[in-house]
Amino acid sequence: MIKLRKTLGNFDDPEILSLAKLAETQSKRTLCLWSIQYAQTHLLPIYQQAFPDDPRPRNALLNSSGWLEGHVKYVDAKETNNGAHNAATEAEGNPAAQAAARAIAHASLTIHVSAHCMGIAFYGASAIAYDKLGPNATLKEYLVVARQLWTEMEADLRNIAIENEPAP
Repeated sequence: MIKLRKTLGNFDDPEILSLAKLAETQSKRTLCLWSIQYAQTHLLPIYQQAFPDDPRPRNALLNSSGWLEGHVKYVDAKETNNGAHNAATEAEGNPAAQAAARAIAHASLTIHVSAHCMGIAFYGASAIAYDKLGPNATLKEYLVVARQLWTEMEADLRNIAIENEPAP
């Protein structure tokens, strides 16, 4: 097996630039909702398929959602994010699950700094591309999948985006 990159893409990719420009127009709350929802729907299943008995990434998302809803303290939500990062470190040898855990950690950390939502784009695309194509595809093949995902991510964010949202 070849050594895979931790992330796919960079801020020079047109799809990433477009997603980032849309994200800049949204509030932290909207970005949190988008990234947590995306991680729960698309990335948590990849991690749980490989590590069904590890609750850390799921707990990070649940506690970040709980903080947004007002029933989890910020310090408690932020603490569970460390568990998702630790899960990623321990998932060495499974690139899709490892990238999924990293993306989940970034999604849940969006409650701290809204720019963490872009971890969904970089790590999330890696997780899904590696899961879809396996570990032996070419970088070009992975990037084809990633570019499609970035376009879909932007569409998902656009679906919940608030036009002229205050405090972007």
